[in-house]
This record gives sequence, C-alpha cells and structure tokens, in this order.
Amino acid sequence: MDDMYAILDTLDEIKLPATIATIVQVEGSAYKKEAACMLLQQNGEQIGVLSAGCLEQDLIERVKNGETNKKVVFDMSAEDDFSFGAEAGCNGVIHVLMERVDERYLTHLHRLNQLLKMGYSILVVKRISQATYLFVPDKGEPFGTCTSFTETEIERLKMTCDDQDKKSGTIYMRRNDPLYVHVLKPKPRLVVFGAGTDAIPLVSMAADVGFKVNVSDWRPGLCTGARFPKADRIIHGFPHEAVEAMSIHSNDYVVIMTHHFTHDQQLLQLLRGRNLRYVGVLGSTRRTARLVGEEEVPDDVVSPAGLSIHAQGAEEIAVSIVAQMIQVLRSPVTKVSEKHVI
Repeated sequence: MDDMYAILDTLDEIKLPATIATIVQVEGSAYKKEAACMLLQQNGEQIGVLSAGCLEQDLIERVKNGETNKKVVFDMSAEDDFSFGAEAGCNGVIHVLMERVDERYLTHLHRLNQLLKMGYSILVVKRISQATYLFVPDKGEPFGTCTSFTETEIERLKMTCDDQDKKSGTIYMRRNDPLYVHVLKPKPRLVVFGAGTDAIPLVSMAADVGFKVNVSDWRPGLCTGARFPKADRIIHGFPHEAVEAMSIHSNDYVVIMTHHFTHDQQLLQLLRGRNLRYVGVLGSTRRTARLVGEEEVPDDVVSPAGLSIHAQGAEEIAVSIVAQMIQVLRSPVTKVSEKHVI
C-alpha cells in the first residue's frame, strides 16, 4: 500500500519540525521504488522505511544536522563493501527528496487526509528543485506551496497521469525543471461479512497492510470493536440491512465468511452484478456453487477465497486471502477469474 497512509494515520503524533523523505526517481534496482516515503523527526524517530536499512541512518543524520528541502542522490551501484546497499539487494541510483514539514505543511497533510477519507483521489506534484508541492484533488481546488502552475499546466499534468496510467515518477514539463508526480488514491475498502473467530486475523492483517476494513454480522455479541480493534467500521445487521448501510461500490473487496448458508446465499444474491473488485467466499467450491444455484462457481466469485498455498487454520487462511487481494490490487486486469491466477 501507499507509504503515505502510515504518515497520515499518525499526523497527531508528529513533532515539528519534521522531514518527509520521498523516493522520486530510481535508476536500476532498489528495495523500494518511486512513491516510497518516510517521515523523520529531529530526535531520530521515523515512520516508514525507504530501504532495507541502507539509507535511513544517513537521512537521520542529515535531518539532525538541519539538512532539508533538497534532493539527495544515493549511488548504490558499486560492488565494494563500503557502498550503500551492499548485499541488500539494492544496486541502483536512488533520488530522495527531503522536505521540511512545518505548521503549514502539516495543515495541508490534514486536509489531504480528510479528502482521501471522503473518497477523493489526489494528484501529488512536487517541484524537485524548490522542494515545493501541490495537491490536486480530482474534485475541488488545488492547495500547497507551489503556486506557479497555470490551470492549463495542471490539466496537462492530470492528462499525463491519466493517459499513461502513471502512478509516480519524475517528469519534465519545462526544460531543466523536474517534477515528481504521484496519484494518491483512497485506501481500498475490504468488507468482511461474518464476525467469527476466524475473521479476527483476516481483519487485523488486512488493516495492517493498508485496507480500510468494515466488519458486518447480525450478532452484536461477536461483532464488536473489542474483537476487531483495527476495523474502521462495525455494522450490525442481517445481509440486506448491512449491504444497504455500507453503500458497496465497484472498488470494494468483499469476503463472505458467515458460515451460515442462508446468509451467505443472500449476500451473494445482493452483491452479484455490482462488478466488485474482489468477492471471495470461504468454503469449498461445491458449497459456493450451491449458494449461487449453478453447477460451477461464476467467474466473478473466488472460491475458496485465497491463494492456493495449502493454508491451514485461521491465520494461514488470512495470509492467503490478503495475499490474493494484494495481487488483485496490483493487477491491471478487471476479471476476478484472471486477477488471482499467478
């Protein structure tokens, strides 16, 4: 998931001044690619990582020495024992933009977080030479410290990202003026129907990797915040009540694991035809076929949910399901039957 989520989730804990370090360009191989970012504080505390330990200490020392609002280039392509990234799988050149976070920047980050929670996508533009930034929501006015872009240039940036499906990287709109662009999207939502004990590790693991998780069950004693502390929302109700309450849309991920045949059947009937990103059903293929009243499981339903890794027990099954959802998230194809094939 996008590293920025971890920073946005802890905005109230940030001690100013701080520094955001973002990988804006990679030449060759690297542990993490463009868009990876981390937050560094004056006392050395950090949120996130940019490498397997190759860069962080150097960046921390730079922050302590007052270095910020600049680009730093780490050449890890050398093979000697003293080079950055030696034996860590990093053999490229990594360009990192360091930005000072002050009160104004923090205010803009709070606004960015609010817009993402409202479901907006944001085009992030950073003028590397000046360490200034602009946040451009897909609806509403841009905001940030880089005010030199014209409306025409902003539209060109939007079109460039849309046309090339470009998520992040360095581009040039003017000669000798590199811009870093990144499309920041809302967290993907996972809806888990069923609050049994086997749902606990799934909800926790999915939340840890960046999903916004809703849990629904008709049994209030099972569906509680105490059992699912990492859930973003708890919904009590029978299938038709829960589906209506959540306004499920095509970008959602759904796992059905109520272990109640009638409820599972009702849920599939309510969800079919919505072109969801992922629908997984816990249980055998034969049971799921019975649920939908067909000889075979339809292409838009994954059953049994999860990658085929011979998982046993709730924790391993959770691993297989979360891995499969990540695979779908990274896949450009749209058919569920194709998404989960390795």
